[in-house]
Amino acid sequence: MTGDERLPRLVVVHDRATATEETVALVELVRSLVAGGAVRVEVLLHAGGPLREEIEQLAPTTVVTELEKTSRAAVVERVCFRLRLRRAGYKRRSRRLGFDIWGPGDAVYLHTILGVQALRYLPDRAPLVLCRMAKDIYPLRHPLRRGDLAKLLERVDRFLPVGAAGEATLRTEHRVAPARIEQIPELIVARDHRLADRTAERERLRHDLGIAPDALVVGSFGAFESDAPDLGVLLWSMLSRRLPAGRRVEMLWWYQQTGAGFWMNHDLESTGLAAHTHAIPVREEIGPYLELCDVLVLLTRESDYPYGFLECAAQGVPVLCFEVNELAALAALGDARHVAPYLDLASLADELCRLIGDGALAEDGRAMRDAVARVYGPEAYGGRLLEVVRAGSGAGT
Repeated sequence: MTGDERLPRLVVVHDRATATEETVALVELVRSLVAGGAVRVEVLLHAGGPLREEIEQLAPTTVVTELEKTSRAAVVERVCFRLRLRRAGYKRRSRRLGFDIWGPGDAVYLHTILGVQALRYLPDRAPLVLCRMAKDIYPLRHPLRRGDLAKLLERVDRFLPVGAAGEATLRTEHRVAPARIEQIPELIVARDHRLADRTAERERLRHDLGIAPDALVVGSFGAFESDAPDLGVLLWSMLSRRLPAGRRVEMLWWYQQTGAGFWMNHDLESTGLAAHTHAIPVREEIGPYLELCDVLVLLTRESDYPYGFLECAAQGVPVLCFEVNELAALAALGDARHVAPYLDLASLADELCRLIGDGALAEDGRAMRDAVARVYGPEAYGGRLLEVVRAGSGAGT
């Protein structure tokens, strides 16, 4: 046990220590919480992985799949499960994990919903349980077993969706009471050496799309159901007339096989702009294409996939959008000129030309990266998480 024994205990639960964005985010969150010194941090993993050692260096860590198997307590536990005395088996495992005794202010934090199994080791009331609803605007649509979903909905005291859409889904689809929901900013960390290098994949995609090595790529992705895709054609037409001579810029856009998508293709062809645009079918995963972009322009009222845009911003990719977009506050932190009045395409085209022509992409990208770290980084997320813990401890559900 590290730290002051009188501090509240926070058990952070994750499924496994694999080298993924989610686990890297967990490592940095644990690092921030430990450095803050406001809680005694412990980590529970359901399985190990390459980042396990780094986690163990930060806080006491238990891997459920590696619990001792030869002790008397372990043997009795296995007998209970084999006799289908599951409740008794979980109670005995709870004692082995140290989950049978909790103090005031203690809490359990599920970093993803895949940590649901940990709920079976907890008493019915203590401690406070929080569950992060990461990345998706449709939380709880992960393929959980029916019993696990029921356990999650029954036992979690505070669900932590990352936006208004996630909160609405919890309330309407799962009838979660508003008092059990706390919106919290997404947790974003920059890619680093712990994750697989995607350079080769990006180069392959550029080659497959026919994008020249020296071309700058503008990404324009978003929903077409409520936002006319001809905005992209108009913006691209304005930009093409403003670009400095000899500067090659190409646009990626997400193609939806609807009437709107058909007419955008038609307009690009008829205006001669199709040679410098690349339509990505919506069935394709957006992440790899986002990583090709040097700048992102969102022409929608709101972003359907904010996590991908936030990840790009964390790597120093400037984001431009209308003032009604949910990412407008973040874009403005990079530079106020990145946000335009709704439907003011001329302002967006002018800003794109400034970034491209004046070589301001790198400087604005650094500002964007720093803004993401301040608003969505581990310190900001950890501080907000502890606020929810303090507000919810002892308050019930």
